[in-house]
Amino acid sequence: MRPLGDLPEVGVRDPRGLPRQRLRSPDRRKFRTHRTPNRRSQGDLCDPGPEVEPSTTFSADALQGACERLSAGDGLHGLLARFGGDEARDCRLPLPARATSPGFLRRHRASLLVVALYALLAVVPGLLISVLAHPARNEPFIRFTDWRELSGALFLYLVLAPVIWTLYLWQPRLVVEVFDGLASGGVVGPSRYEGVTADAFLARLGGSLPRVRKLGPLRLSRGALLALLALAASVATLVIWPPTALPPFNRLLPESDVFWWRVVPAYFWGIWLPLVFVNVYMLVWIVLRQTIMIANIQRLLRVFAVEPVPFHPDRCSGFAPIGSYATNIVRVALIVGSWALLLMLSGPLTGHGIYVAPHILFLVLVQVLLTPYLLLGPVWYAHRVMREARDRALARVAAQIRACLLSSAGETNTTTGDAVLYRELEAKYQLTSEGYHTWPFQPSAVSGVSITAGLTLLGNVAAILYRMYMAP
Repeated sequence: MRPLGDLPEVGVRDPRGLPRQRLRSPDRRKFRTHRTPNRRSQGDLCDPGPEVEPSTTFSADALQGACERLSAGDGLHGLLARFGGDEARDCRLPLPARATSPGFLRRHRASLLVVALYALLAVVPGLLISVLAHPARNEPFIRFTDWRELSGALFLYLVLAPVIWTLYLWQPRLVVEVFDGLASGGVVGPSRYEGVTADAFLARLGGSLPRVRKLGPLRLSRGALLALLALAASVATLVIWPPTALPPFNRLLPESDVFWWRVVPAYFWGIWLPLVFVNVYMLVWIVLRQTIMIANIQRLLRVFAVEPVPFHPDRCSGFAPIGSYATNIVRVALIVGSWALLLMLSGPLTGHGIYVAPHILFLVLVQVLLTPYLLLGPVWYAHRVMREARDRALARVAAQIRACLLSSAGETNTTTGDAVLYRELEAKYQLTSEGYHTWPFQPSAVSGVSITAGLTLLGNVAAILYRMYMAP
């Protein structure tokens, strides 16, 4: 394997078709002596070499074991995976490529189940409570059909919740496919440490989650402890969330509006709260698995000779799997921001003022915190590796250019051969700059994410500032 970021040796030709060898020294006389003919033809220089072949790969069983470990201790994930089809439980099975591919509905049946669940347990009860609750027997409340609730509630139950549930279900497989994609793309070289194999490395991905720890009389795996942490975060969010805050937290950001789901206490405590705040549990697990994934990506780039491939078919020097994962998982933060923007703009869309409530400010804060972590967290270390590889490759070409310039510094006239040489070195420098990418993002994917993130964040900030300083 060539050194990281190295370029293949390419001959340089003079006008008469005879190739020149690469410059080795700035010494002028030595430079002249290296212009010996090499009988390679022009076609040999342009013929494509063999395709990028992987040198280090992970076995299918090792990938499946890592996928199972990432969900160890998370009983809800195991339950939901039963409805997600075989592909959700076994990463060795291929995924449908398009909507018309066989098995597409089976793959998405968990998402469809979530939509049906929220429609049955949230939308239908919301309509019934709003219609049947009599104002004389209940204090005024915001009904499901109210302009402040309808659009935001439908977005929460039929868009945001299914997206969170879907990414929560498929995240272990998405994480494993990042490592498989890097290896199969030919960028993962041999290990820098003797005795460290690819499967042995992958055995540490999520390896601590199944380990059992003893806490007094209890014996719990670390995965179960993380599940308890996610559950505690859900309860804490419930306690401080302005519409559901309990004393004394309800005085921090007092919510003056009473919503329909608080009218019937049995429904509120037994159905609505678990149905809504299970999304917080899933979101915490998404962040936890993201943290595990980031740590192991950095470890992969340190343990193995990972070499960016110039002009790789994925147009990201072979690192596209990391960028694809990041642009997929950041949808959670983008949809949270879209939900907040929809709630604020529901007023102007229905002939009212901009609606800004404490819980909407909370959603904007969640978007601001999650977006950079979910999008840049997995790719930042890879970006550094890719940038350093390009800088080294450019430095080698620049050294050749400097050597040519120094070798001809004393000449009064530049020969035609020297002019051709300079142009070819300049073209080589440009090709090197274009061939080595520094970010693992597909242009179309990152542009869509950037536009969505920018519009939602700027829209939220502009609406809040307008409501605070300019609204009558």
